[in-house]
Amino acid sequence: MLQRRTIDPATAGAIGVAVLGALLYGLLASPIGPLAPNEAFGNDIYDYYFLSILDGRLDVPARILRLEGHYTPDGTGYLYHGLAPLLTRFAVGWAWPLPEVSMAYASVWFWAVSGTAFYHLAFATVAGRFGPPAGLRRVVWSVVLAFGIWFASPGLLFAVRPSLFHEPNAVAYAMGGGFVFLWTRNAVLGRPWGWTLPGLAICAAIALHARPNVAVGLYAGVVIALGLALLRDRQQAIRPALLAIAILGVSGLGFLGLNAVRFGSAVEVHGSYDAESLSYGPVFWGHEMSDSPRASAFEDYGRFNLGRILPNAMLYGLDLPEKSVAAPPSEAILSAYRAATEGLGFIRIEPPRIGAVWLWAPWIVVGMAAFAARGAPRRLLGLVAATGIAAVLTLAYGTVTLRYRFDTWPLFAAVAVVGLYRIAPALGQGTGRPILSGLLVAATLFGVGMTALTAMGYRDEFSVNAPTNFFVRWTREECIAKAKFHDFSQERLDQICALPGETDPAS
Repeated sequence: MLQRRTIDPATAGAIGVAVLGALLYGLLASPIGPLAPNEAFGNDIYDYYFLSILDGRLDVPARILRLEGHYTPDGTGYLYHGLAPLLTRFAVGWAWPLPEVSMAYASVWFWAVSGTAFYHLAFATVAGRFGPPAGLRRVVWSVVLAFGIWFASPGLLFAVRPSLFHEPNAVAYAMGGGFVFLWTRNAVLGRPWGWTLPGLAICAAIALHARPNVAVGLYAGVVIALGLALLRDRQQAIRPALLAIAILGVSGLGFLGLNAVRFGSAVEVHGSYDAESLSYGPVFWGHEMSDSPRASAFEDYGRFNLGRILPNAMLYGLDLPEKSVAAPPSEAILSAYRAATEGLGFIRIEPPRIGAVWLWAPWIVVGMAAFAARGAPRRLLGLVAATGIAAVLTLAYGTVTLRYRFDTWPLFAAVAVVGLYRIAPALGQGTGRPILSGLLVAATLFGVGMTALTAMGYRDEFSVNAPTNFFVRWTREECIAKAKFHDFSQERLDQICALPGETDPAS
């Protein structure tokens, strides 16, 4: 007879928290129900993008893209964000009532849950092997770890706002999670790299079509892993290594080819502030001038600048909410930041403002132990290096937003994995290390609380009902009025401002 496998209480507790987290993410992301958010900008853009591709085109209707598109001089609009969020559409879009019902809610939920589950597995791989061996202590810390990752990580904040901006970021979050998990599992088990290499390459390849800044780090990580595998495993690593290289190559060529089709050059990843060429939406529609402070900063100092790294790291790490009891120190932090970046041109800072130290407090505490960790596999340093490259690129960019903080999360997770090698055994000792235990529990509760407060305010961001006119929907008449200064013919105006299925100009 086959024996029934039983799940130990610690694993059952962790699974229970994960299920609770996935359900809460779904409730927060759902367009219906008591916690349904206001309609977010662009939640139908990838739906129309999918339908356009099925129709043999890469452009998206202007009334769908609005100011977020990049436009050719004749008014053809392209989305500069990557193709990766279309994976969910290609998987189930054939059975989904598109475009009447947006897939953004389900898509963002799927990637947020997948990413959080991967990070949970990575942490649990270390904690389960080196933490408390059995008993109540193991159950308690398994549950605490699960609460920390499901409710004090980017996953919850992705779920509360299924907007255009979160679609590619959520995919990158999931791919970063898969990358960290695969690398951690390989390091903890001490096995040959083998077919872990193609798995890492798949994560990097998909991330390239979601968030290229994250993908650069993951690509570098695959190269590091290839080197380690060939040094250690020799001939055993050749076939998996070749497959990994092929995966990276195909994704890279696809990325370059897509750029060439959309932007006229394989090395261009977006439009420009030049109104005479493929231009950024706000410039094309007259919302922003080509010599605006932001455009001038990008022109003079570049979209990525090494001088921004340290000031942005300070702001991303320590910033405080501007509308709270912390308003005075928040203003002091902002003043210090502006002084530090005075010679770098205009840097846009989007709300809500909150530092990683407060949002991800438990992982900061765990990560600090990495500096005292002994016995951690040295190959984990490659993971820290890879995720660090992605974080540095993000910190060098000329815009500061909450969602860009999420691109730095893989580094926090990688450092926390190393820190767990120091903390997990201590939690299993008979003394229980009461100070350490109390600090971890307090940090987890604090991080969960700060994430919940941030989520409450974040739910109204990017709303089509916001007072600003950047996100609102356009009627056909409003679209035509905005486009008239381009001196298009009436026929072309009707084409630009029509939605699929609209054939009557008066509709």
